[in-house]
Amino acid sequence: MSTDAAPIDTAAETRPATCGRVAFVGAGPGDPGLLTVRARDYLAAADVVVLDTAAQADQLAAWTREDVDLVVADELDGPSPTERRRCELLVRAAAAFDAPSHLVVRLMDGDPSAFSGLAAEALACRDAGVPFEIVPGVSTAWSVPAYAGVPLTTSEGGGELHMITAGESGVDWSLSARDDITVVVLGSGDPLRQALQGLLDAGRPTDSPVALTEHGTTTTQHTKVTTLAGAIQALERGCPDCPDASVAVVGRQVELRAELSWYETKPLFGWSILVPRTKEQSVSMTERIAAYGATSSVVPTISVEPPAHPPSRWTGPSRGWSPDATSGSGSPRSTRCGPCGRSSRPWAWTPAPSPGSRSPPWAG
Repeated sequence: MSTDAAPIDTAAETRPATCGRVAFVGAGPGDPGLLTVRARDYLAAADVVVLDTAAQADQLAAWTREDVDLVVADELDGPSPTERRRCELLVRAAAAFDAPSHLVVRLMDGDPSAFSGLAAEALACRDAGVPFEIVPGVSTAWSVPAYAGVPLTTSEGGGELHMITAGESGVDWSLSARDDITVVVLGSGDPLRQALQGLLDAGRPTDSPVALTEHGTTTTQHTKVTTLAGAIQALERGCPDCPDASVAVVGRQVELRAELSWYETKPLFGWSILVPRTKEQSVSMTERIAAYGATSSVVPTISVEPPAHPPSRWTGPSRGWSPDATSGSGSPRSTRCGPCGRSSRPWAWTPAPSPGSRSPPWAG
């Protein structure tokens, strides 16, 4: 067999680009906090972002410009666009510009270099003379098991580790049949069931531990631990306990989840909390809620603003306010409520009444 490397055609690299450039950016597994700093920089500079599904668009508002053009492949070419159609869409988006100063971001789940169509789309860009870059991301295959409390290897050695895409043809499952091999299968629905069935038919023990995870690394993550035979049966029934399972881990490492589950055991995990704040006021609160594992819905029902026309007299609602509600110059300052001692600011202020003047009706 020849060991000579194939010649590299540098002609496309030396030609000056007359179109926009493309950046293949890893979106991570789902948790916005796992989006890399480099990825955020590229999203902030993007003129166009090409997405696989519309669900990704809702997560980009915090990182992209208001005038960015979001192109969703599923909406243009149906729910399952072919690889060729995706390549054509990406090249067409870059060709709409006349200089590489314009940026088209192709956002891909997880790490674009693993279990994705990066190779085909990057080759299509090269053949069309479109300059491109690659921004690696956090891989779904590694991060989702970690969020499920299933380390794929240990310092003592966890045996071999195999990562396989469900639905891939020509897989020799006998190579992963040994009980000391940890297998990560990426896929959902019937392709995932068929992959696990292939593993069972190849001789993998029926009682091999399996962890099925859906919505990995998000606040709606759910993991079901079962056996290989039990996982196949559950997927045949639509897996009511974990209907959107997209990552399966098979092997002894799953047993460590009983001690290492950290994400789905957070104090507020699974809760949905209403935040009645304005958008500007809710950022820190929603971040704290997410840190405890809950989801939040912001409803801007409260807005604190100074009165447009202050009344002529002070109209505080409590009897216990300090009468000295103003400084000597008549400017407002903080006061304290007599009954509770809490610091507050009055609604409006006037100088303190002079001795012998009539007290306001609420003063008793």
